[in-house]
This record gives sequence, C-alpha cells and structure tokens, in this order.
Amino acid sequence: MPREQNVFKADVERVQAALGVQVVGNFGPATRAAIKEFQRGLNRKSPKSWTNKDGTGNIVDLPPNLSKLPPVFESPFERAYFGAVLADQPLDEQYVKVDPRTLNGFIKRFGPKPTEWPEGDSEADLAKKMTIMRAKLGEHLNAAKAVPVTSEIFDKLPTAGD
Repeated sequence: MPREQNVFKADVERVQAALGVQVVGNFGPATRAAIKEFQRGLNRKSPKSWTNKDGTGNIVDLPPNLSKLPPVFESPFERAYFGAVLADQPLDEQYVKVDPRTLNGFIKRFGPKPTEWPEGDSEADLAKKMTIMRAKLGEHLNAAKAVPVTSEIFDKLPTAGD
C-alpha cells in the first residue's frame, strides 16, 4: 500500500508483536487485518473520536510505540477496546492493562452478574473477568471453547441496555 512504502521493518515487527501477529517484518494480510481489528476496537470504544468504523489497516494510523501484546488480551480488538489509556502514561504503556469501567460495562451484556465474577478491579481480578467473559462469550455463541472478542462478534452482541 502507498502509505507503507517508507515504514521501517523494525516498525512493522513492533506492530506485529503489539497485535499478536507472527513477527516477520513484512506487511501481509494478517498484519493488515490485525491493524484493522485494533482500529475497530478503538472505534467501538470511542466512536466520536475514531470516525472510521472499519479501520484503515494502515500502520501510520496506529498509536505510536505500542508494546508487545500483553497476555491479558487475546485479540487486537480486545487490546484496543478493553485497554486502559491514561493521560499520564508513557506511550509504550498505553493499552497494556484492562480498563475496569469498559470491561465492567461490557460484562453487563451477559445479563445479571453471575457469582463467579470477581468483585474487585485488581489486575488479577480483571484478568479473571476477561477469562470468564471469553467463556461466557463462547457459551453465548455455542462454541466449544472460550472466544476472544473481535469486531465481528462484538457487533452481534446485544448492548447492555437491550
């Protein structure tokens, strides 16, 4: 793509690691798809500030200096949608931890709060909530396993108010 011509291989590798794609240093369909999924997560989290609903797939439209994908997230969409962004954080610490308000709001889509949800918002509690949420999502979709959140799945779920 034209906007990718002057991007350094090291930058592509950093983005691939940040979005959980095999690190090869070259753009390809998997990398572009992961970038779009991250961008779709940004849109669903804050549609007024990210107006391109489907994402561009361009590396230059990503936040700079994303660190390697933290294990608490299993998809680029999850990192963007559930990732915490604080004004006083350095750029490489953005989208590293789970934002409790976003996750707790999303959990309401599954109906009344089951007893197995942890009450607190410590990093360990949030990680457990993410794991339980994926299992509930798998049950909701009649999958035989836990399912990470993607834009396609997100758009099929009822909102918390439905």
